[in-house]
Amino acid sequence: MIGFEHYVSGSEIGLDADDVITWLLTQIIDPMRKGQSHTIATWLKVAGQRPGAARRLFGEDAFAGDADRAKIANRYLAAYGLRVIGSAEAPVLFVATKQMAGLKALFEKSDWAGGAWTQSLQRVPGAAASTTSRYLEGIQTRGLEIPFQSMPSLMVKDTPTRDTPPSWGTRPFAELYTAANALRTLIRQEGSPLIQSAWDEVEPFFDVILARPAPAAPIDGTAPRFDWLNEAHAQALDAMAQEGADHGQH
Repeated sequence: MIGFEHYVSGSEIGLDADDVITWLLTQIIDPMRKGQSHTIATWLKVAGQRPGAARRLFGEDAFAGDADRAKIANRYLAAYGLRVIGSAEAPVLFVATKQMAGLKALFEKSDWAGGAWTQSLQRVPGAAASTTSRYLEGIQTRGLEIPFQSMPSLMVKDTPTRDTPPSWGTRPFAELYTAANALRTLIRQEGSPLIQSAWDEVEPFFDVILARPAPAAPIDGTAPRFDWLNEAHAQALDAMAQEGADHGQH
């Protein structure tokens, strides 16, 4: 586990809110188990729907919006005792008070191991005990709620790696058809058994999508919007995320 390399003495624990936040946000995880590691901060920004965060993490996606990606990010974060609540305008970090295994692992090599992180996080400006419990990975727990505004690094807007205008829902149908079939062929030829199994769950969505006629272009000449396609793709993303979550529990 890679983390922030600043340690404090035991006597300072509880007075080091900035340090414990820095440690937490800079922990690196690979929840999708694809060899693509990112910091907790990166995942929190996606779950909090911070501008540009989803595209920076997942790359440009023609259909999935920030809200869809936020749901997926929260599902992965739950294994670490974390969830983003509130709204896109005022996101709030929920940190479980129960010592869930994933959360304990984030702090196990720090001076906040064994649950000591709770005492220090309570001193973050704006932090408050939750008034209700939440379920994370099937575990009911109370927690601390910390506004993103108290963690300035989470409020910074992400800049896309390349300057590409949003194309969500506006790509030509022929391009979708070609790309989907190319993906299908690649997975069937090169995919691992796990990827093959995941594709078996998603492929019916593509079959339904590709069987639909492309909508006519509006009179103004702009590209047609595939609202029904956006909905189907969101369902496919949910299925893939659930597949990953179920696999991680075994």
